[in-house]
Amino acid sequence: MGPSRHVLFLSRPDADHLYPSLVLAEELGRRGHRVTFATADPFADEEAAGDVVLLRCGRDGHAVGELPALAARGPVDLVVCEPATRDAALGLGVEWGVRVVVAHAQLPAGGAVAWPAERFLGTRAVYVRPGGRGTVHGEWVPSDPRPVLLVAHDDLPVATLLAAFDPADWQVVLADTGRLADPPPVAVLTPGFTALAHADVLLSDGGLPGIAAAVHGSTPTVLVPNTPEEHRNAARVAGLGLGVLLPKADLTPASLLRAVSRLGVDEVVRAALRRARSLVALAGAPEPAVDALEGELAAAVRAA
Repeated sequence: MGPSRHVLFLSRPDADHLYPSLVLAEELGRRGHRVTFATADPFADEEAAGDVVLLRCGRDGHAVGELPALAARGPVDLVVCEPATRDAALGLGVEWGVRVVVAHAQLPAGGAVAWPAERFLGTRAVYVRPGGRGTVHGEWVPSDPRPVLLVAHDDLPVATLLAAFDPADWQVVLADTGRLADPPPVAVLTPGFTALAHADVLLSDGGLPGIAAAVHGSTPTVLVPNTPEEHRNAARVAGLGLGVLLPKADLTPASLLRAVSRLGVDEVVRAALRRARSLVALAGAPEPAVDALEGELAAAVRAA
């Protein structure tokens, strides 16, 4: 590692975007760099390792350059952003004369990539496995030994859940909705996968954040997709033996209970998930992405 530098991260305040970037920031901090991580509520209260300093700013990051707390940490040598904060980052990069790196939470869109049929990222892209962290929403533990179903689905009728799962047999946890009052058999959580570590089954729409979280946690998934992209994702998950696809046209309380109950005790699926988790861990880690960021820092020094 070269001399210590100051790296500024501009992050959208969203769990699916913030945590993959925060993993990189923490690794940079562990390597001795000064790292400032700017985001908005509620994630500015996150706890970060590696001496990373979290800075509260607006949602798009435009005002971060005016914050005295940032100026007090010294000149910035590199800005790491994501598509949602790219405009603010580019403006700061021009103002400060520093390089800007765009970190995508998933595969970048555009002509270089056709997903899922083809993946070609070129030499300027680094793949990093999903990070399994995040504490801003607090811990969640089951209140009793009942099996836990974690529901991360924006468009699933709550009435179907209540009809399908007897509260004496299942603890149903909603991970992503504030649309209803808290009926007795349902625990409503803040957004995110806080309860995933204790879930026996995940019920998802087939979005990439849920799939990544399920693989990371080796949690079997019942997928009820909405969009064409989610249908493709769900079919791929089912084809790999990591979960089951339940078409929305076939969704009833009985079919949902049957799919969840069978999957919850399917050891073949759990074994496949453990293998998939190992493969993902081998495919990438924070280290190669941070190596690339340090390469940008070194290139900036050479160009100065």
